[in-house]
Amino acid sequence: MKHTKVRTLRAAIASVLLVTAVPVAMGADPETGTLADENQVVTWTGQTTGSNPEQCIVVPTRPPLVEDFDPDVDPACDHYMLSVNPAFAGETEVLIHINSTGSKADNDDYDLYVLDKDGKQVGSSTTPGADETVKLINPAEGDYKIEIQAWLVQSPEGTYVGDATLKAGTPNFAPNVTASAEQIFATPTLMDSQLHTGEPSIAVSPIIPEDGSRPLIVGDAPWGTSNTTSLWWRSRDGGESYELVQDPAA
Repeated sequence: MKHTKVRTLRAAIASVLLVTAVPVAMGADPETGTLADENQVVTWTGQTTGSNPEQCIVVPTRPPLVEDFDPDVDPACDHYMLSVNPAFAGETEVLIHINSTGSKADNDDYDLYVLDKDGKQVGSSTTPGADETVKLINPAEGDYKIEIQAWLVQSPEGTYVGDATLKAGTPNFAPNVTASAEQIFATPTLMDSQLHTGEPSIAVSPIIPEDGSRPLIVGDAPWGTSNTTSLWWRSRDGGESYELVQDPAA
């Protein structure tokens, strides 16, 4: 009888420890949304627990589902499923935006990723802050998974708000530019031989200058963690050379 009580007590303690060891997190509310009409907006709220500077859970073997991302398993990441089915013809744009609503929102750092129905990343925004935006130009109809990562969240409650908007797109591409299935990788260009950075980002302007010159290319990267400074370079010759835009001392 005594041994039975001990085993029962141990089982009860184990159950309590198991329950308390699992972080409590609130997923996206609502979990899904659909964009069909021009200028339509869907919104949601969410909450994450703790910070996760590593990577959110993904399921690469098949299209992701809401149930694949249990917040109890991955409490520092949240997920929202978005369906894009435009009911009008022509160019389209989808703007996806999140921002912290926590008590220390100015100190929170969220990252935003967008994956298509096959689990392929089609957009991301990873600025050093919580205000993140991704633009999808002429996205294919179908489902997209919006992944919100609490990279470094200072707010104890870890809350955020998200919204997605469907708009009629008006891209300004040169009429003589055609798509090609061929992929060509040029020789890498060293942006700066003296100022070394990490986690670089690069962007190419989709607008062809009227004078026929190459589009502007911009690269930026955080310059260490102690000085909270990012460096910014630009190229006006198609990436053959870069110039530093701002003074690092500033």
